[in-house]
Amino acid sequence: MYDPQVVREMITEAESAPNTDEQGHAYERALRYAFEAAGCLVEQNLTNIGGAEEVDLGVGNLGSFPLLPQIFLVECKDWDRPVDSKTVGYFLNIVRSRSLQLAIVVAPKGLTGDDSDMTYAHSLGAYAAAQAVKIVVITTDDLLAIESAADFTALLHRRYLRAVVNGGIGVPRDGDHQATHQLQG
Repeated sequence: MYDPQVVREMITEAESAPNTDEQGHAYERALRYAFEAAGCLVEQNLTNIGGAEEVDLGVGNLGSFPLLPQIFLVECKDWDRPVDSKTVGYFLNIVRSRSLQLAIVVAPKGLTGDDSDMTYAHSLGAYAAAQAVKIVVITTDDLLAIESAADFTALLHRRYLRAVVNGGIGVPRDGDHQATHQLQG
């Protein structure tokens, strides 16, 4: 059962953490909680065989998100600024090296650049699409607006669909949360 208060407490913990690593770990716990509450299998903080690459969350979609691939990766950043193209690009390479189709970036302040003209980190949507990878962005506002596992599912489905339709990236849009609640109501 999804409890929005649990996620809010983890976000509050992230906001008061002393450094970006601890802030990011609090976001990881919040996302792990949300995915597990929705019925997914989640592995946290795994590294590759050589120890060079760390994955924040590996998610096994056991049917909770019918539009999403069966396995995908999540990268959590809690920065006081938008996440840059270098960070998103590095994560995309990890996703590609595992032949996966979905990269979820938890970026409390979004990504650098503008999605309407595909600048800076948003420009990586085209690169991702050429590699058959979709990027979904989740912000703090998104997490705070989720009231149930059904809300979380609707949000991810909407962003994934947006990534497929526009060629690689699903970012927040005005009205996302009202539309998500309307889908549930």
